[in-house]
Amino acid sequence: MILKMGFSKRAFARQCGLTESTFNRVSNGKQSPRANTAKKICDGLELSFDDIFIIKEKKLKDKRSEK
Repeated sequence: MILKMGFSKRAFARQCGLTESTFNRVSNGKQSPRANTAKKICDGLELSFDDIFIIKEKKLKDKRSEK
């Protein structure tokens, strides 16, 4: 999508006020973005959060059952 807008990953990250490494980790799925990072990406793409990101629920271990 960023290529269609005429950006490289580096240029898009800079345009959004992100480091290239942060944007690469988020776009490659290696890091979940913080709220402010997600907002910058959404604003840069002119899309809503739900258009871009998927929220996965973490399964928490029940510590009571470990005893």
